[in-house]
Amino acid sequence: ESFVSFSRPRSGLGRAEGLKMRRTMPAEKETKLSSEALNAWHSLPAPKTLLDLTHAPEGSALAEIASVARRLDNLSHVLCWSDSEATSPGDECEISLLEFERLKLRFEIRLDGPKGRLGGRVRLHSLDHAGLYIAENIGSESAALKLCHGLQHGVLMRNALGETFVLLPNYALQRVKIRTCPLNGEIVLMRSPEVWLNKVQTTHYIYRVHISGAYLSAPSLSASLYLVALRLMQREYVPACKVLATCFTDTALNEEEAWAISLASKSADDAHPNAVATRLKLVLTAKFNHVDWDIKNDLHDYHMKQLHVHSACRLTLEEERRLLEAFPN
Repeated sequence: ESFVSFSRPRSGLGRAEGLKMRRTMPAEKETKLSSEALNAWHSLPAPKTLLDLTHAPEGSALAEIASVARRLDNLSHVLCWSDSEATSPGDECEISLLEFERLKLRFEIRLDGPKGRLGGRVRLHSLDHAGLYIAENIGSESAALKLCHGLQHGVLMRNALGETFVLLPNYALQRVKIRTCPLNGEIVLMRSPEVWLNKVQTTHYIYRVHISGAYLSAPSLSASLYLVALRLMQREYVPACKVLATCFTDTALNEEEAWAISLASKSADDAHPNAVATRLKLVLTAKFNHVDWDIKNDLHDYHMKQLHVHSACRLTLEEERRLLEAFPN
């Protein structure tokens, strides 16, 4: 599993595949416009050429960009633009802009000069998160890479100060059920608008990697709860509980936070002692709201399996008291 985008310097060229967006105006309409309207028309941005990511030549810069784009979204929802003037399919074009329509993300392709601080490489610079670009050459032993294990739909980002971040789309999640592998932690990303896009206001989260490489700092409660649901679905119970330890709120959960809680409910059939403890901690964080699984059953299972719960997942005495007061029977 690799978060590396560009492994070596590139020329930043792609090939046009026959689709071009042009500004055209019928001659008869042009004669009817006032000079002011005509000047406004001609001052519009120059037309762009749309490059085909799905048929990018192997080993090309366009193919490397496509491999990064696939991590974040399906290529059917990614637009790669060139400011170059292409006259026919196959013409070489300078790659200018990468747009993720569903994620509301845009990246500008920049060739940082060889005399610049960044070493003369082609990089994807975010136009929505100032100063961040998709990281490259992250060593396999990197603490940040190990921390992000399992985030297969995320990419590592950096800034000029060397700080590391994780860009993670918040797609809906579904655990893969395999009869011959009951403890499977593989997940499927549900990207259809009905189960994801219509449920959230934020389409992605930016997590800061602590300088120690020990943990991720979430930008909001909804980002924390999404990470908890993801780790819980992957059966990564200890990391999930570590994130839950940072979750606090004194107000009612908003719609996006409640949606993240609902993702965790898909693990309700997971009877592992650590899974039961993690869900109970999540119930307390949600203040018993927006929980659509059997809390009483989890509480009973926890007390039956308490000796097998990992120390990092175990409930404190105060947490047990709150749960028992809520469900005395």
